[in-house]
Amino acid sequence: MIDWFRLHGRKAEHFVVTSVPLIAAHLSAEWVFSHFGKWVRSFNIVPSPREGDHDHGVSRKSDFLRTFAKVDIVVEDNLETIRSMREMGISTVTIPRPWNDSMETLEYTLNGLANLVTD
Repeated sequence: MIDWFRLHGRKAEHFVVTSVPLIAAHLSAEWVFSHFGKWVRSFNIVPSPREGDHDHGVSRKSDFLRTFAKVDIVVEDNLETIRSMREMGISTVTIPRPWNDSMETLEYTLNGLANLVTD
């Protein structure tokens, strides 16, 4: 994935929306910025529900993304978020993971994403 960012990262504005427990959010942010900080401009958290936590308002990534005036492409591994974004008319790229139905390789998926971003 880092190779994709090296080749195409400058072609788009990148922001991260992750669903993690608040107690681990700083670890996620550290990882994202240590690997992709050259390209990522915003790190956002939609706290994943944990027993005993209070309601944080926004409970799904798609709800959070609805607050943005312009989102061109969502790159995601969660099929619920993918469906919600498509319903909003936003282009999506599904990152293949064991928990979703993508049958593509990561390399194929990233090549397709490269074709969606422009100079």
